[in-house]
Amino acid sequence: MKTNLLSPLSLSIWVVLSLTLGCRSNPTASEVTLSGRVFNTTQLGVRNAAVTLVRQGETTPAFTTTTNDTGAYTVSNVPEGTYTLRITKDGYTPREINLSLNADTRRVDTLTGTANVRGRIINSQTGTGLAGATVSFNFGTDTAEARAELKVITNANGEFTLLSVPAGTFVCIVRALGFIPQVINNVVFSPTGTTNLPPSTIVQRPPAGSFRIVLTWGAEPRDLDSYLTGPLAGTTNRFVCYFSNRRPSGSNAELDVDDVDGFGPETVTITAFRDGMYRYSVHNYSDQSTNGFRGIASSPARVQVYDNSGLVRDFTAPTPPAGASGNAWRVFEIDVAGTSRTIRPINTYVTGQVGSSTTFGNAPTAELRQSTKKKINLNGHAF
Repeated sequence: MKTNLLSPLSLSIWVVLSLTLGCRSNPTASEVTLSGRVFNTTQLGVRNAAVTLVRQGETTPAFTTTTNDTGAYTVSNVPEGTYTLRITKDGYTPREINLSLNADTRRVDTLTGTANVRGRIINSQTGTGLAGATVSFNFGTDTAEARAELKVITNANGEFTLLSVPAGTFVCIVRALGFIPQVINNVVFSPTGTTNLPPSTIVQRPPAGSFRIVLTWGAEPRDLDSYLTGPLAGTTNRFVCYFSNRRPSGSNAELDVDDVDGFGPETVTITAFRDGMYRYSVHNYSDQSTNGFRGIASSPARVQVYDNSGLVRDFTAPTPPAGASGNAWRVFEIDVAGTSRTIRPINTYVTGQVGSSTTFGNAPTAELRQSTKKKINLNGHAF
């Protein structure tokens, strides 16, 4: 009987071939980790941005993830190779980067948008810009400052600028130490050009027991005036607080800010109340005719009432009814009895006289000449 035996040389060759072929059929590829953070131009992390890795020569993403609340992400177990990193989020310009991944890699990327925005924050008690206010913008209707998409601090003049930020509709939250947070809805950033936002007023928190009434409006009419009337102690007379009588004796009321060039604010503070009825109205000084109400209605005028806890009532100028006339908006009345204060909306247009304790309109020339406030009539002449 013959036996087929491998020679030592043949056996060695067979072992080498077996090992070589085995290695080729089970290759061990090196894997790496890609991590990073995505910021916007206000240096806030961009949350919920889509992050994908597409291998060179392919179209389907090999890896997909999203950024967390700080803009961070991690992609693990990525085979070494060349990839395209794509970062996208609605409102932002998509970003693509070609990467050669042969070791663990960490990146920092910035997403930009096409919107440029300018604005200004006004101090309710001075009518001037407020420095150091924090202005945040959230997509949609989210009012949580902790989830702000964009954030900026006002400069010495109360101004702020946002460059290369996402376009879209935002809610704005304004905060400053000693002031009541201000929330502004439906702020739209245009995708082209520069969006110039109207000035926004933030209200200094009044002392406990006080009311603060703030009037704001648009660029026109140039001059709307606040009027507060109320009871005087020991008499049936009523005080009137307005531009020519900013601190009526015995009233515990003061016109803190008088604005004559559009937007406002006009601010009235009541530090203490007496039993009786208080009335707040808005007069169109720029048009004292019986059609002056039209300017108030289209301005758009807004009156907000604050106490120490925050905003308690909010009024916007009503749509004029058919046949309306007048030059003033009687906004509300406050009925006071002891510690009880009841705000009653009135929301009607009336006609009256400048300085009147009941309604507001044209005043005698002599009274206007004695006013300490310079006013401009419709023809542009001071009087």
